[in-house]
Amino acid sequence: MKSITFDQQSMPIVSVSKFRDKVLDVSRFETSSSKYPSLWSILDISDTVVANTVIDQMQVESILLIPTAQEAGRLLKDRSKVPRNCKCAYTLNLDQYYPDPNYRVYSGRGSHRARFLQVSVEDKIKDIMKNKEECKERLLLLTREIKDSLVEIKSLQEKIGVSNKKTQAYKRKLETLRMKVADLQNEEAPAPPDVAQLEEDVRQQEINMENVKAKMEEIRKSSLEKKQEFTNFSGALLEFRQKEKHAYKEVEKCKRALEEACANAARLEIQTCKKKDKDLKMNKKHLEKLLTNATETLEKAMKSADAFNLGARIETKKSVKELERQYTSLQARLDKERATSGDPITIAERYVATKQRYKQVSEDLNKHISLMKKLQESLQMREANCMRLHKWLAVIVKYFFKEHLSVRKLDGSISINIQEQTLNIHVEKPNVCHTSPVKNQVTPKQLKKSKGHQDLVMMSGGERSFATVAFIIALWHAIVSPVRILDEFDVFMDVIARNHAMKMMISAAKQDTQYIFLTPLNLDTSKLRNCQFFRMPDHTDQSQDG
Repeated sequence: MKSITFDQQSMPIVSVSKFRDKVLDVSRFETSSSKYPSLWSILDISDTVVANTVIDQMQVESILLIPTAQEAGRLLKDRSKVPRNCKCAYTLNLDQYYPDPNYRVYSGRGSHRARFLQVSVEDKIKDIMKNKEECKERLLLLTREIKDSLVEIKSLQEKIGVSNKKTQAYKRKLETLRMKVADLQNEEAPAPPDVAQLEEDVRQQEINMENVKAKMEEIRKSSLEKKQEFTNFSGALLEFRQKEKHAYKEVEKCKRALEEACANAARLEIQTCKKKDKDLKMNKKHLEKLLTNATETLEKAMKSADAFNLGARIETKKSVKELERQYTSLQARLDKERATSGDPITIAERYVATKQRYKQVSEDLNKHISLMKKLQESLQMREANCMRLHKWLAVIVKYFFKEHLSVRKLDGSISINIQEQTLNIHVEKPNVCHTSPVKNQVTPKQLKKSKGHQDLVMMSGGERSFATVAFIIALWHAIVSPVRILDEFDVFMDVIARNHAMKMMISAAKQDTQYIFLTPLNLDTSKLRNCQFFRMPDHTDQSQDG
């Protein structure tokens, strides 16, 4: 197999098995269905060796052929509907289905031709000829596109020549402007009759000269930048030509590959030419953008140079000495101002920096203010939700407290003031005439007792303990805790009150919470289910042993 070449294609799978004279009997293992045939029932293989190889390698007797994916899904999803001995199924789109209980689907890629062991050689020759004609058409398209790109390159070269002529004209204009400035600097003004007008003229001329110098420096910098851009553009053009030569070489390679395609099944190297052509188009667009930007900047610079004007000359009657004296005094004053206040350029830079910093600080301050507003709104909303939660918890405690008191036929209520942090418990006996409230205040503040009402001391200890247990269970309904411990809750209760309290606490118990009850008294464990009891040893026995 290594000595055979397959033209950059994968090698076929070779299986080795014993040759038999008879075809294997697969009737016991063949799948059967009333609607769909098996793959083995459709195949008609004359050679026994090929038939046995297909049975051994592919297990065609256990493969069903189903036309659509919907029918395959309905048949193979349910284990009760799967045909006997069915291990796999194929659809017309080459989708592969595995039946329940390991139901899964593998999508196919549609129909495709066989790569090896083809029956018809003419079909292969037709395919190769079609590929050859397609390659020729692509080559014609590439040659046309290359001709168009050459025409565009010529137009670009013409534009570059026009831009070079414009730059030379701009340089000539710059030289004339420099000559005019030098002539203006070398001219000597006649003695004016008026000194005040001469001082103003000198001042104006100095300002104009500084402006002219600044503009000349800007024009020089812009001209240097344009030269640099022109050199970059010329270098890019050279790179473009080199790429064009490289593209021609690639086209020649494509031609050679096309000639080799007739013998080697039409190698597709023309795609590289397309990629190179796209790259050339992208480079051409980039160069066109650079050229347009350079022309625009040159036009702006020329307009600014043409618009520059020194203005008309102002006549004055002042003498030269007076003008020099005034000039020196103004120069001294200017030096003094610079010494006191500093360089105006640095001051302007500081001003710009402080202004930018002020803007940034003001933006940060506005962001912080908006954040504080949002935080304040969220805090108010949370406080309102907290107050609502507190009220809801108070309602829960009141309801369960009243419900647990009704077990002993007692009536009571709880008043909760969240702002003052006070809690008042009110318990009444319905059987006693002139029933009086029993108030038990949690906070240190004591409430005033009204006349004619009973005191907490007047009630029995069991009733007070039962009211306390009812209050604690009501709190359990409102407060979540994983462990709850209650110590000596039934010390002052009678037997009936203890039974009621234990039943009430066990009924209020939750599955996800652990409860521990400590009592010094004995309990009837027969009536209490789902509870574990632990008895501690007596203290007297321990003291005697010690």
